[in-house]
Amino acid sequence: MISKVQGSSVKRQLVVVLFSAIVCCLIPSAEAEAFDGEKSGFVLGMGPGLGWARNDLSIATESKFAVKTDFTLGYGLSNGQTIIAWSNKVLWYDSIGITIASGTMGLGITRFLNQEENSTFFNALIGWNSISAPFESNTPTEYGFGLGLGVGKEFSKNWLVGLDATWGKPGKGFTTFGIGLHFSHLWY
Repeated sequence: MISKVQGSSVKRQLVVVLFSAIVCCLIPSAEAEAFDGEKSGFVLGMGPGLGWARNDLSIATESKFAVKTDFTLGYGLSNGQTIIAWSNKVLWYDSIGITIASGTMGLGITRFLNQEENSTFFNALIGWNSISAPFESNTPTEYGFGLGLGVGKEFSKNWLVGLDATWGKPGKGFTTFGIGLHFSHLWY
C-alpha cells in the first residue's frame, strides 16, 4: 500500500537549498525589517488546532478526528497586506495505535483585506502532500502533489484564527483530504 521513497534526504536538502535561494532573492536587504509591528518584512507564524483527516486508499477509506499544527515562515510585502511564505499544515491522528501525520507543505500566499488588525485574510498553498508514521521505524513516507486553501481573521494584533482545507495525492492509489481550525500567533 505504501511504497518506500528513495533519496528522500537528498530531496529534503534540495528543498531547503531552493527555498533559501528564493528567500534570499525575494528579500532586498534594505527592506528586510523584522518584528517591527508591520506586516512587511520577515514573518513567523505557528499554532495548534483541531481538524478532521480523510484518506481514500485503493482498498479502504479512513476518516479520523485530528490535532492540527500550522507553521508559516516568510516575507510580508511592503503593502502590508500580502505575505509570501513557506507554509506547513499537518493533521496528526491515531490509526490502529500508530500516530499518522498527513500534511501539505509548500509555497503559500496570504492576503489580508486591509493593513490594520482585525482583518479578514485568505490563503492558498501549492506544494506537496505527505503521509507518514513519524514515530515508527521502517515505515516509509509517501510524497505527492498537494494544495491548500484557507480563510481566517486576525482577531487581535498578531493573533489569528483560521480554517484550512488541504488535499493531496501522496501515492499511487490514494488521496488525502483534511480540514482544520487553528489558532496561531503571527510575529511581524
